[in-house]
Amino acid sequence: MDWIVFDAMYPLPFGWRYQAGSPPHDSAPTETDLWITAQTYEFVAARSACAKCGADLRRKVDVGIVSGSHGQPETPWLIMVGARCRGWRRHRHTALVAERRGSLRFGELRPS
Repeated sequence: MDWIVFDAMYPLPFGWRYQAGSPPHDSAPTETDLWITAQTYEFVAARSACAKCGADLRRKVDVGIVSGSHGQPETPWLIMVGARCRGWRRHRHTALVAERRGSLRFGELRPS
């Protein structure tokens, strides 16, 4: 319990003070970001149906990097995910993934 007494007697911090700031923006997503995105949407696609025809979605998804913010100033890049249904028309579904405040924000798979 000596640390409680020490903090109460000396409330000023000793040593270098850390100044909190905004984290640096990465110019591109990491391989881990792409892997997590692909795994997440493969799981979602395997358990989803097409919004247009009702057929199941294929499990394989296409993952690509889109540069630019596209109306979202907090994000320097976006990950676009594409999936197709198993119906005879192969309807395409897409989702956008963005990084905000250090975490990935997953969008909904919607028909395009």
